[in-house]
Amino acid sequence: MTSFVVTAIGMTTSLGLDSADACAAARAGLVRLTDVDTLNATIEPAMAKEDLDGIPPFAGHMAPVVGSGCAGLAKLLALSRPALTELVGKMRRTPEGVGRTGLCVNVSDAFVESRFAEEPEGFDEEVPPTYAERWARTVAAFPDRLRALCDLDVPREALVVFAGGHVGIMAMLRHGAQLIRSGAVDRCIVGAVDSCFDPIALRAYATAGILKSAANPVGFFPGEAGAYFLLEPETAMSARAAIRISATALSSDHPSLSTEAVPCGRGISDAVAEVVGRDTDAKAFPALFIADLNGTEGRALDWGHALVRLRSMFGEPTFDVWLPAQSFGETGAAAGALAVCMAHRAVERGYFPASAAVVTLASEDGRRGAMLLEDVRR
Repeated sequence: MTSFVVTAIGMTTSLGLDSADACAAARAGLVRLTDVDTLNATIEPAMAKEDLDGIPPFAGHMAPVVGSGCAGLAKLLALSRPALTELVGKMRRTPEGVGRTGLCVNVSDAFVESRFAEEPEGFDEEVPPTYAERWARTVAAFPDRLRALCDLDVPREALVVFAGGHVGIMAMLRHGAQLIRSGAVDRCIVGAVDSCFDPIALRAYATAGILKSAANPVGFFPGEAGAYFLLEPETAMSARAAIRISATALSSDHPSLSTEAVPCGRGISDAVAEVVGRDTDAKAFPALFIADLNGTEGRALDWGHALVRLRSMFGEPTFDVWLPAQSFGETGAAAGALAVCMAHRAVERGYFPASAAVVTLASEDGRRGAMLLEDVRR
């Protein structure tokens, strides 16, 4: 992929409704866990395990104020609005304004919910739609509602929503880049939004054994986020640009929740090797990774095997690892966009610890991805 730069960001997270507050709080090591109120976890045997002290609380990283009391399409819109408002506000302070701008958004692929959610029963002989069918309707309705809500002058043909899960941000990056190359738009907003607090989703995560609760201490804390960034060609680079997205790569491995085989790092290591370059030596290896590890055993196992494979390819490189889930919880499809926004803010504020970083992403269906971010100010 031809190099593109990120010139503005917007974020909605549990730590704040703008990128400055969210990234500052994450850098300080703060977390904002709140009791999950979207379902009664005390009556869910897969979530609450009563002991001598009673039933322990069930908590997650919930965005303050904006997302309370809504789900589905309303939740996606509520999480997107503050992030896009922040980003568009920054765009309007540039000479180019917001004209000829594309919008590519990644949302959940509903992989876990489609396989582990308990489907509702219909009345009489009625066959209710499956979760996958209901989610497809939500995704189809999202683009027009988002365009109207945020008052964005985006050409209809340049507005794309993709149900891609963790790795789906790669497809949105590539689609946005193609829109710019073709001349359809001058710049493109790329982002993602997701929430793991839907009651059906929470029950599905618990059934799959990946939700952190009193009954399962090695799962993830649910989270939610909207993260968007402005992608522009490098020829338009200005002092506002912070990071360059130099390369992206896609690979595959075994599905994370498969009972027949488990992923053992092949997909992640292959994607990383492609974006870094297989002839790179240990000294030139990127000094930072931003990974979508979230506390589940499967992802930890996959990452551990990937490290072994990477060391067999590149020797003994040394690097730091940032884990956005420590600050924001499991944000699903938004994880990759959050990583890009965190890197951009780190460069802006001068605490980015490397000249380049690799973002690694893993979807439950076996897709793997990596992208190379470079500090354009060094």
